[in-house]
Amino acid sequence: MMILLSMLFSSYFFGYLSDVYSSPNTNSLSKKRNNLLFIALSFVIVTTVAAFRQSFVDTGTYRKIFVEIGTDWNLVQEQKDFGFGVLMVLLNYVSNHPQTIIIATSILINILVFRTLYKYCARIELGIFLFITTGCFALSMNGIRQFIAAAIIFCAIKLVIEGKWKLYFFVVLLAATFHGSAIIMIPVYFIIRRKAWSWSTFILTVCSILGYLSFNLLIPFISNVMAGTQYENNLNYLAEKDSGVNIIRIFVHAVPVILAFWKRKRLQEVWNKSDIFVNLSVLNLIIMVFSYYSWIISRIAFYFQIFNILLIPLIIIFCFDKKTSLFLYYSCFVLYTGYFYYEMVYMFKIDFKLIF
Repeated sequence: MMILLSMLFSSYFFGYLSDVYSSPNTNSLSKKRNNLLFIALSFVIVTTVAAFRQSFVDTGTYRKIFVEIGTDWNLVQEQKDFGFGVLMVLLNYVSNHPQTIIIATSILINILVFRTLYKYCARIELGIFLFITTGCFALSMNGIRQFIAAAIIFCAIKLVIEGKWKLYFFVVLLAATFHGSAIIMIPVYFIIRRKAWSWSTFILTVCSILGYLSFNLLIPFISNVMAGTQYENNLNYLAEKDSGVNIIRIFVHAVPVILAFWKRKRLQEVWNKSDIFVNLSVLNLIIMVFSYYSWIISRIAFYFQIFNILLIPLIIIFCFDKKTSLFLYYSCFVLYTGYFYYEMVYMFKIDFKLIF
């Protein structure tokens, strides 16, 4: 845990310095151009810890698959997700050391995340901090294939903001080659482009409540629809087990939604495109509520949860007076650090180690 806490505070520190030594930028939401040197240092710290981790959750499984596939293109066809299979074969030409796949994917994911934070985060040090403490960093080291897909879509948020749906759909299809579940983000496009807290949000909430109350009745139907797909085993597990996510996680995911509703008028004044991020956060909360039935459902939240690291700083920095904003900033720092410690120590229950 000492490694993770050291990474957290040092990456935050350099992110903070990137804001201190920033220059004016009228084209940025934060009106600043953050110092790239300090952002790079923060990136290196986070990426190094992720890249050289040892046996964190599914890390060992990915290392094993990487060695087994080697440079055999025939084995690519046997992989659930073609894009990830191609990536593993290409990396094997560079090095067949099992840590290669972990290093490469860590670099790829963090480049996509940090690039998006640089462009759209109101305070980049807070965005980096939340990326680690809200659980996104842990997810990026656990479900690697799916988080690559989520990071690609996260980086493509510019296309959603600008309404470039054709290019966005192409990016989603590309992401789906790493994890097929990414295809869900195509219909989501039409939901998140609507005005937040409108009648569509109300209908979605009502349908979600009804779905939650009748969830046990829906499981057999969902299982029949997904029969024969790569998710069949997960759905069978969903029907047979009772292993929902921790209720604390659900409350944590509710925080940005509550803040966004509280300051909904001010958010519109600050940035009229904020509706996209609010809608993503609402969808994320709905999924997490359903995940109380089974943790498998929370896997879908990969594509939504990460956008909270943009929404929370936006609300804290621009939607309150200076005194309240400062209070919320430090409260966020303390509370999310506590949640991060709780999640890693008591939920994952893993003694994090590096390979050296």
